[in-house]
Amino acid sequence: MEVSIEALEVKAERVFNPEKLNTVRRLLASYKEVRIKACVNPAASREVLDKMVKAVKKQCPIADSVVNQILPSS
Repeated sequence: MEVSIEALEVKAERVFNPEKLNTVRRLLASYKEVRIKACVNPAASREVLDKMVKAVKKQCPIADSVVNQILPSS
């Protein structure tokens, strides 16, 4: 199943881990956590998106994370 994307916005948020900072070698510190949020505007009908949700629920190990972000039909 293919769906064209009209728009895509990705936001990344990270939590700095100062304990990993090595000032002697001037190495970059690592991050304790990185969160990614993707907002997708698909060029598809609600019917096509519903079919995709059903397929994701059956096959995807992270289905809850993906499916829960799809807005309910209006």
